[in-house]
Amino acid sequence: MEPTPALADRQQFDQVLGNLFLNARDASPLAHGAPAIRIDVRDTGIGMDDATRQQIFEPFFTTKGVGKGTGLGLAVVLGAIQQDHGMIEAHSALGRGTTFSVFWPLAEAVRQRCPGLPVLFVSGYTDDIIALHGFVREGVALLEKPFSPSVLARKVRGIVDARSARGA
Repeated sequence: MEPTPALADRQQFDQVLGNLFLNARDASPLAHGAPAIRIDVRDTGIGMDDATRQQIFEPFFTTKGVGKGTGLGLAVVLGAIQQDHGMIEAHSALGRGTTFSVFWPLAEAVRQRCPGLPVLFVSGYTDDIIALHGFVREGVALLEKPFSPSVLARKVRGIVDARSARGA
């Protein structure tokens, strides 16, 4: 079966996901020993057998035909999630589709695991929304959208310099 694009406005799709993430964060139970946001992505495809499922995160592994994919997609996904101290699980059965469950630890769960970790919160929301949800507090820097690459570089430099001055 060929992939079928969904009809969705990109900004509205981002807004839907953002609001769902906020709701999930506010209602998050413990997942794998730490508060986390869990996102499940399910398909109704043909599914995978266990041998295939065990290889899906390996670089260059693909079940697609020649010229249809690089085999890097899920390896990149795994790397990005692990970089954020998260995890991903894949559940699949032949004829029943596949479910990927992604767990991202919350902005506090990561800091408990990695004390002193600098945090830069980037948002397009207004100050009052950010304050209402308590995202920015001590040890968390805020960068408001839109911003230029030079503004981002200055903000990151400031965080690194402040951390160095504290001896962290």
